[in-house]
Amino acid sequence: PGGRALAATGPGKVWLRSGAAFDARMLGAEGSKTSLDLGLSAPVPLDVVHLRAIRFEAQSAAPADSGFAEAVDEPPQSMDLLFAWNRNTGKLTRLSVRVLAFEEGRLRVDYRGERTVPLDQIHGLVFGVDHGVVPVAPPAPSVRVQLAHDGPMFVARWVAAADGRATFALA
Repeated sequence: PGGRALAATGPGKVWLRSGAAFDARMLGAEGSKTSLDLGLSAPVPLDVVHLRAIRFEAQSAAPADSGFAEAVDEPPQSMDLLFAWNRNTGKLTRLSVRVLAFEEGRLRVDYRGERTVPLDQIHGLVFGVDHGVVPVAPPAPSVRVQLAHDGPMFVARWVAAADGRATFALA
């Protein structure tokens, strides 16, 4: 009561993994970091790891949203979903991808090989439960660590070793 309404931010919307949702407009993005206009006095920086989904344009832009709303409610487990406009047919297309990074005006994804998609061609993204933009590599010097002979491998920054244990900082 007595407060001011937030300014209109544009047609987009973001859903956080916590369950909150906001009208928002993406101002920019680089790697896994986004800058969002939520109608506050300043842009809000947000790492993609906190996002469940982002819609870049108004819901009315895609009357048949190719399952975007359902995917937001029940995101896929291990793949990200890209909802992009097919430039040849003008139809909204749903693709299972692995989001790699935001670049200047583009989204880099793994879809049958590495590709980039202009942001103005994207209706929305739904991040998989165990996915999201690949984190930025740790600062140099970094090492590659493989657990056991056939175990998982990761890149990390060496922190310390003591009492037969090694400590690493992950991205």
